[in-house]
Formats: sequence, structure tokens, C-alpha cells
Amino acid sequence: MLVVTQRNSLILAALAGLFLACGGDDDGSTDGDNGGGDDGGLPDLPDADPSCAAAAAPIRVPVASGLERPIFLTAPQDDDRLFVVEQKVGIRIIDGSGEVLPTPFLDLSDIVQFQSGQYTGVLGLAFHPDYANNGRFFVTYTQNQGGSSTEDLVLSEFAVSDDPDVANPDPVGDPIFFGVASVRGHYGGQIGFGPDGKLYAGFGDMDAEGGNPSGSAQDLADLGGKILRIDVGAAAGDISVPDDNPFVDQGGARGEVFAYGLRVPWRWSFDSMTGDFFVADVGQNRVEEVNVRAAGELGGTNFGWAIVEGTLCVDSGCDAEGVQPVFTYDHEGGAPAAIIGGVVYRGSAMPCLGGRYFFADHETGMVKSFALNGSGQAAGLEEYPDLRSSLITSFGLDGQGEMYILELEGDVFRVAPQ
Repeated sequence: MLVVTQRNSLILAALAGLFLACGGDDDGSTDGDNGGGDDGGLPDLPDADPSCAAAAAPIRVPVASGLERPIFLTAPQDDDRLFVVEQKVGIRIIDGSGEVLPTPFLDLSDIVQFQSGQYTGVLGLAFHPDYANNGRFFVTYTQNQGGSSTEDLVLSEFAVSDDPDVANPDPVGDPIFFGVASVRGHYGGQIGFGPDGKLYAGFGDMDAEGGNPSGSAQDLADLGGKILRIDVGAAAGDISVPDDNPFVDQGGARGEVFAYGLRVPWRWSFDSMTGDFFVADVGQNRVEEVNVRAAGELGGTNFGWAIVEGTLCVDSGCDAEGVQPVFTYDHEGGAPAAIIGGVVYRGSAMPCLGGRYFFADHETGMVKSFALNGSGQAAGLEEYPDLRSSLITSFGLDGQGEMYILELEGDVFRVAPQ
């Protein structure tokens, strides 16, 4: 059953590489960190535990190598395996001993259409909250579904087989939705379950040109530049649009839309303790940004693109609209930059880092974190030289809430205490 099918209104922007996020000149007017180690003007955050002031910075510990373009990592709750999305292949398991299992958990190489250097392939993975009992999980990938000349973004449901390390290869029923693309571009594609048990999906603005000339990100009738929210029901095929979505009864609006005004929400996450929503929006040519919405406040949010990029007007004389980001950094000297949104750490191995939001930059390799102060603003920015990595594609969390860093060239690292 197709409940979120969109055939002709998604115009996707072509990419020169996996994360083409910038270009043009930096006008130097952005307030924020420049990736050089300063605090970007953020306030200090007092340590709740005095011993944390002297705690050693975390390091990265190699977990696996030789993976093929790993771009996401996750696991069902309390599972000791790691499930890694390989962009060209499907999903592979790293078992509890650190061994990459030779047989993929899900091999999609026969149906996924991948173009080298493009934003295509297998893009997202989410396990049902009750996966241990029902074996349901969801995957986004690119495949020609609509008869266009390029790949379409598909969200499908799958199920584990009798072997817990191998999934049934065929999707369960028809795709939940697919977006027909006229050109390859900002597919986005991350999916995940929120604290409310609903499935969320992130789409880029899907415009073929800079500045979002089609206006898709601000158009509630278009899925481009949106966070979607879907009810996957109690059983396979029981898919619907939640009645409490903010625009479900608004004429001319897509009921699946939950928040809008985003350019490329490549990585977003919910804080597992508070339910707060963090989304890093990849900038066009001036500003990278992190937006935060407190638990229960995401529905109906306008994040501002393409009226503003970060806090800057896209066109001179515009009025800044939408939720203001809690953190931005500029493209120093017009250099390439592409923010990789991360996660709020809530694991047990590094208690002094609890509640800090980690993020990175694909181009520069820097890894930083901040926490939210009592006013809900970013504070206490920290940089971690020992976590600096090459071509970071994503952060990930295992079944116990511990944190990982993935590199496009095939390496997976665990973030660990010294």
C-alpha cells in the first residue's frame, strides 16, 4: 500500500560527490565557530561533577575496517551486534567479538541502483522498537520505481529470517513510499523511530539549483526539505498517517509532513533521555547549523530554509523566519564544509560526556560537542583532536547507547575513554 507516494513534485539536486554542501564565497558575516578550535562565542557550561573538569578526552578505538562505504550504524536495543549500512551493498553485521560477518544481514545489491560519487544507494535503517519480538525493520534506498531516467528514493519494510543474522531478502509488500527523482541529488534518507513510537524520515530540499528556487522547503504540499512522520502500525502493511500530525487537516498540505524548512538533514536524532530533537542541516555555501526542538515541540516547526541559511538571509532584505539554530559555523574563506549531525551521548562508559551532543564535519574531519544550558542554548563547546577522522559519514549508537564514528573509506571506530 502506497501511503506517501509522490511522483512528479520531487526535483532532486545533482551532487558532485557524496556531501556537496557548499560553494560560492563566504561573506564572513556568520557568528559561530570556524572549526579552528575556538568556542564560537558560546557560553561556558559548568561541570556538574567537579571530577569531570580533569577527565581525559575520549579517544577512538578501531572496531572494523574494510567495509564498503559505511554511512550509518545502529542496533536494536540491548543487542550486542552492530548493524552497518553499506551504501553499495546493504546491511552488514559486526558481531559481539568485533568480527564482520561474511554474509550480509541484508543484501540489496541486486535491486539498489548506486552511482559512484553520487548521493545514491542504501541510505537509511531503522529497527522497530519491538524488533526483538516482531523482527520488523525499515530501509531507505535508491531504485528506479517511477519510470524516470534516474533513481527514486524508496522506503520499504523488511523482516528477519529464522537466522537472526540474515534477513529475508525481499521487501514486505509494496514500498511504504517512494519519491520519483528527475536528477540525482539530495535524497537524504535517514529514518528512525521517535520516543512516540512513530517512524520519522528526513528529506533534503530536492531542488536542482542552489537557493531552492522551486520553494519546496517552504511548500507544505511538497515533501522536499521536510521531516515526515508515519505510523507503521502493529503489523506489516498497517501503514497510516498519524491523526495528530500538524498539517493532516490543512488543505493543500501533505499529511505526512511533521516539520519543514530544511536543506539537507543528512543526520538527525532524538535524545534518548529527554526526547529533544537535534538536526544538523548541511549548508549551501555559507553556514552549517544545528537546530534543536524540545520534546513535544517538533510538530509544525519551520527551520527556515530557504528564507535563511543558518541566521543569514539567503536574499538581501529578507525577514528571518523559522526556528533559530542553537549553533552555527561558517565556511572559513569559502572552504568546503559539510556538517555531519550526530547524537546526544547517554551511554555508561563516559559519564562525564552524558548529555553532550556530538557532531563532525565531513570535509575538515573535526569532531566537537556541546551541551544545552538551562535556557536551551548551546554551551560548553569542546573539540576532540583524538577523534578527528577522514571523510566522516555518520555517528552511530549501539544497543547499549555507546557511540561510534564511521568513515567513508571503510573504517568504524568506537568512541571510548582513555
